[in-house]
Amino acid sequence: MYNSQFFQNLHHCVSRKCMKEIDKQLERVKIVGTNKTKCGCSIRTTHGLPCSCELAKLQIYGNVILLDNIHDFWKQISIEHELEDEESLSDYDFSEELEAMKAYMKKHDIISQRIFKAKVREVVFSHTTSILAPPEKVRAKGAGKKKKEFDTPRDPSYWEYVDAYQESATARQPSQSSQHSFKTQFLTYIRPYIEDIVDVVADGNCGFRAIAALLGWTEESWALVRSQLDQEIGLHKDVYSNVFDDNVESVRNSLKISKLGAQGKDKWMSLPDLGYVIATLYNVILVSLSRNLNMTFFPLNKSPSKETFVQSLLAIGFVNENHWVQIKLKSDCPLPPTSQKWKDFCSDTTKSWEVAYAARMKH
Repeated sequence: MYNSQFFQNLHHCVSRKCMKEIDKQLERVKIVGTNKTKCGCSIRTTHGLPCSCELAKLQIYGNVILLDNIHDFWKQISIEHELEDEESLSDYDFSEELEAMKAYMKKHDIISQRIFKAKVREVVFSHTTSILAPPEKVRAKGAGKKKKEFDTPRDPSYWEYVDAYQESATARQPSQSSQHSFKTQFLTYIRPYIEDIVDVVADGNCGFRAIAALLGWTEESWALVRSQLDQEIGLHKDVYSNVFDDNVESVRNSLKISKLGAQGKDKWMSLPDLGYVIATLYNVILVSLSRNLNMTFFPLNKSPSKETFVQSLLAIGFVNENHWVQIKLKSDCPLPPTSQKWKDFCSDTTKSWEVAYAARMKH
C-alpha cells in the first residue's frame, strides 16, 4: 500500500508505524486541505511527522515526502554502542561526505541551508530535539472569568473542527435575495430547473473550490484540484492540444500558483478549456451555466457508465462576471449543448455519449 512514488524516499528507512501515521494524515488532506487551523499540526509537534497541511502542499507542487521531513526517532532500528577496542576510527572517514555537504550548502538558499543544518545537528547532537512544547497562553490582565462547576478546559476534538467548518460553510450559503440575484443571471429556460445555489469563497480560486466541493471534498481542497488538473494535462498533452482554444502551456500556467491564498485574474478557472479536463479526469459530466456560455462537457476518452447521468453530473455557474458558484440541478433538467470540437475529437466514443444524451433529453 506504500509503493507509490510519494513514499519512495521512506522505503527501508523508517518503521511501518511511521508509514501508517503518515497514511492517516493523507486521509485528512481532502478535509483540511492546506488550512493550518483545521489541520492543527499536532502530529508534527508530538511525533515529528508531516501533518495533513504539509502533505497537501507537497502534493500541490508535485513533490514527494523527503526523509528529512521525518524525525530521527522513526529511523532508529538499534541503540548506540561503544566501539570495541580493536575497531579503529580510521574506518570511519567522512572527508568525502563532508565535502559533498559543503557543496550542497553552497547550491541552496538560506532557508534550505538552515533546514539542512538542523537535520545534521539532530544526528550529531542526538540528546537535543527540535520538537518543542506548545507555547503557553499569555494571561491577560483584568478580572478572571468565573469557572463553571466541573468545567475542564481542553482543545477541540477533530470532529469539532469538522463541525465548525460545516457551520462556517452553512454561514456562507447565500441568502434568498442573493440566490435570486444569482439565478436571474442565467437563461430563462434553465431557471426553473435550478434547485439550489451554493456559494464559495471568492478569492480567485472559486472555480476550483466549487469543483472540490461538488466532488464530495471540502472547498479547502481547491489547491489539490489545481494540481491534479495540471498533472492530467501533462500526461495527455497530445489529447488536449487538439481541443484547447489556447495552447497547452498557457492553460497549465493558469493552474500553477506560487503562493496559497488569493489569486490574480490570470489564475482563474477558464472554460471551455478546463471543462474538458475536469470531465475527463474525474469521469463526470460537467455543466457550465452563465449569461454567455452554456455548455455540457463529457469525458474525452471514456464511455458513459450506467449511472453517469444521475450520479456524476456536476454543475457550476458563472455570476457577476467574476465568480463561480455551485449549482444543484433537478433530475429532469435539460442539458446545454456540447461543443463541436468535442464531437469531432471523440469520433469513437461520441455515439455512445449521444445515445445516452438523447435518452436523458427525452426523459
